[in-house]
Amino acid sequence: MSLWTDFGFRENPYSAKQLPPTDEGETLLVGRDAELRRLKRVLTSTESHPTVEGDNGVGKSSLVAIAGYQMMNAHGTGGIQELLIPLDRHFQLTAETTSDEFERNVYFAVAHAFIQHHKRIRNANFDMPDVGSIEPWLVKPQTRSGGGIATPAGGVAGRDRTMNTSSGFDESGFREAMRSWLRQTFPAPQSGGFICVIDNLELLDTSQAARKQLEEIRDSVLNTQGLRWVLCGARGIVRSAAASPRLSGLLAEPMEIGPIPDEFIPDVVDRRLEIYGHVSDPFVPVDGYGFLHIYHVLHRNLRDAFQYAERFALWLDDSGFSPKTGEERFELLEIWLTEQADASAAASTGVTPRAWEVFERLQSDFGGACSPGDFAHFGFTTTQAMRPHIRNLEDANLVKSKLTDDDKRRKTIGLTPAGWLVAYKRAGYRFI
Repeated sequence: MSLWTDFGFRENPYSAKQLPPTDEGETLLVGRDAELRRLKRVLTSTESHPTVEGDNGVGKSSLVAIAGYQMMNAHGTGGIQELLIPLDRHFQLTAETTSDEFERNVYFAVAHAFIQHHKRIRNANFDMPDVGSIEPWLVKPQTRSGGGIATPAGGVAGRDRTMNTSSGFDESGFREAMRSWLRQTFPAPQSGGFICVIDNLELLDTSQAARKQLEEIRDSVLNTQGLRWVLCGARGIVRSAAASPRLSGLLAEPMEIGPIPDEFIPDVVDRRLEIYGHVSDPFVPVDGYGFLHIYHVLHRNLRDAFQYAERFALWLDDSGFSPKTGEERFELLEIWLTEQADASAAASTGVTPRAWEVFERLQSDFGGACSPGDFAHFGFTTTQAMRPHIRNLEDANLVKSKLTDDDKRRKTIGLTPAGWLVAYKRAGYRFI
């Protein structure tokens, strides 16, 4: 039996995973009404693909997932005539991803979306091809140990849901078939299409790499009729990539997503506690007020706050403490956070005085994140002169950075959760 079941929850209420595109996920998205309206407006009012920029852990993926879910359910109501259907997976681009591999994955996901949503598409009176004609492309028979091919009656159970690359099923033909289906089903931009998401674009270390990758897939997928794209990234990568002349007009101006305002944070947790609780009076390790405290200490990073709330719950269970009231639990939470801050500070004894000066200015003057090009503000004459001190902070796990000679204006240097805990300690255990 899991810890959360013992506490009276059907699942972890502090999970940092992306909210699901469901009614439950929609209920759990708090404090993002303005961002939802703006994202949906771009999806329905322009042919440019929306782009979303914000710090890691701020909740971009959940925002995009719920926006797509709402758009799908809004078809035919409230004046929304486009049928927009989100794919059930997000895509990523890395330095190792080839344009051919990316294109294959996209059209494979599109084919599955046609099968998954064919009733919805037909019921909306869209011209939908016969999904049975595409199944041979998607089902690769598997030879079993007893010999022969597994072909059970009544469906595709026992078959491998991967691209069938055997003779007669060449990939170029499959991709053209999918483009034809998209044109047939969604003949105009106003018809709608599938919402596709490229997430974590910052995995491409430099803006130059991001522009190159996006330019390579521009014609094969980004300009494909019936596909609406949303691009998400952190540390300025989206804005830098969108500046490419070849992508001009194709990508919309980035939406800047900031932290959820403090007044909504208690409700973020209280809704989870209510929805996930399966007994009338579950044991709540961190309530809305306690979560707001963690949120402040970790510089309003939602993902980090959830992870530390989870860690505190585990510590509370291991410690043998049995706090009876919310006040007692909050007192223990403060003690635990203090211990976490002390431990992080104790692990940073190798930080030099000059590196501490960089740390203090990074935290106080730059809000915890800066670009390599800001070296002069730290009293250095070049980026190279600042690098040893950034590395010194990295070795102590206080800072995470990607220092390159490219992208000198992108904010690629930032405090880690341990860094914010140390800043909390250095401020006398007060909010910063």
